[in-house]
Amino acid sequence: MAKIAEVVKLKSGYANFVELKSAFEASQENADRMAMYRPTKAHRAAFERICRGLYQPNDKKFYLLSGSYGTGKSHLCLMTANVLSRSSGDPEIAGFYENYAKLDSEKAKLLKNIRKDGQYLVAICDYHSGRHFEDVVMKAVFEACKAKGLNTGVETEFDEAERQLAEWQQKGDKGGIRNFYQDFGKALSSVAPGLSVEQLRAGLKNYDSDVLGKFCAAFKEMMGGVTFQAQAGNLIPILRKLVKSKDFKERFKGLAVFFDEFQYTLEKRAYAKDVLHGFMETICKNEPNVMFVGCIHKDFKSYADRFSKDDAAVMSARITQVDLLNEGIEEIIGAIVETDKKSEVWKKEIAPKAGVFDQLVPPCKSLDLFPWIADVDRIRQRVLEDIYGVHPMALSCLLKLSSEIGSDARSTFTFFSGDVGGEKGSYADFITNADITVGGGKLNLYTVDRLFTFFQKELSQKNPELREGQRQHVNGYYASLDALRKATEGGLLGFQEDERIQVLRAILICQLCQIPTSLENIQFGLYCLSPSEKKQVDGYLKDLVKNGAVFLRQQSKTYELAASIGEDPYDLIERYV
Repeated sequence: MAKIAEVVKLKSGYANFVELKSAFEASQENADRMAMYRPTKAHRAAFERICRGLYQPNDKKFYLLSGSYGTGKSHLCLMTANVLSRSSGDPEIAGFYENYAKLDSEKAKLLKNIRKDGQYLVAICDYHSGRHFEDVVMKAVFEACKAKGLNTGVETEFDEAERQLAEWQQKGDKGGIRNFYQDFGKALSSVAPGLSVEQLRAGLKNYDSDVLGKFCAAFKEMMGGVTFQAQAGNLIPILRKLVKSKDFKERFKGLAVFFDEFQYTLEKRAYAKDVLHGFMETICKNEPNVMFVGCIHKDFKSYADRFSKDDAAVMSARITQVDLLNEGIEEIIGAIVETDKKSEVWKKEIAPKAGVFDQLVPPCKSLDLFPWIADVDRIRQRVLEDIYGVHPMALSCLLKLSSEIGSDARSTFTFFSGDVGGEKGSYADFITNADITVGGGKLNLYTVDRLFTFFQKELSQKNPELREGQRQHVNGYYASLDALRKATEGGLLGFQEDERIQVLRAILICQLCQIPTSLENIQFGLYCLSPSEKKQVDGYLKDLVKNGAVFLRQQSKTYELAASIGEDPYDLIERYV
């Protein structure tokens, strides 16, 4: 029997990760990506929303670009950085506007007019450092100034500390009764054992606030309690002075700061609250020519529980969240999944049975599984045929789960591309092992319940990233599983082979994706076409209700997983400690 992999090839290279900073600085790679870029509808909407800050200076220009893993946030930031760093007449960016015009000529014309002259100073933050927000941004801005040969005329606390050390070193024993440089070295070894003066000076040049703190401590130690009084302020006054300086305004229209993987900074609270809030308000909102673009994987609300209620409210009021939605994502997936409709296997085994696609399209519309696709013919061709082998409800739920609970290893793109090695539950694993047809000659499709295997780690009760509503559903699944296990003790069939587990998993996935768990929807998600298949699932659900594993809500005619009886306190300790 032929396998699905015989008609589908995966082009995993398409989904390769974009390292924003290095890609922007590598001229050839940058130019190639610009020329190849074909923005989806969702990418265009997000790009245009960010560009609004160019002609509406009162916009809250602290933009958080939100989208699940692998949806192209870094790629979009790279394009935006290029557009801001070059005028629209620059030959190196001509291909970008040409491609944009093919998709939306009016918007392309508007964007070209907005960027017809001048350039922004683009600063790309190094998120790998793990350092505080203010340090990372300051380092990125001053590195960008240096790369452009801009003398900022702005001195920071780090510069003042380094200048003081340089003066002491130059004077040496000629400085009077003390050799301040040697004394400083002794004090430093006392407050920060193992850190040499040379290492400390390297850290100061790298805008490391932890190192600056050690400098201040050593200074105080050697000066008998006198503190180091720097004249420079923090990030806020430094950036204000920079963008208002004559040299800056003569060369640049503004400043654009990009911070990929910004969720790590939020998760770790790696920022000084007053500086971050001040940056949002004083710089990004009040300065007409400064914008910030940070990338996060989930809705900002997903990170808000890490802040106090007041902090979350303040930050929410000062940001503009730009959602990178799934509109047009079928185009990107279609570029990874290459279905060969000219092959003999397709012609002989799939094409004669392709009428099944017509049966699957109406529920796609009634359930609004792909709200951005209005044309039913497009659903049939671009979703069911081009992304062959995936049931439409499974694809819709994959997109939702990637956004809500996904990770860098579990995203829409790792699911299709095989970049996680074709792990269990992935599309790459499925097409390698799945026959073209199953019992009765029906075409074999990846069904919604299989997503549980792909997202099994994320759907663990021990996952601290689950939000409360999600946790309730996951706990309910395990409570239902436990009820089924108790009801089947002593049975002849192995518990793991019990097909009712597939039904429980389908209910869980539907609940997490806000799909009503009616009999018809569960049957559709499990790819029941014949009356006998539908009757079998109906029977499974009745057994599950009888065994207390699920509950039928009579008013809505929907099935719900069992109520959790609570978690083992030891599991809670293991999760959070």
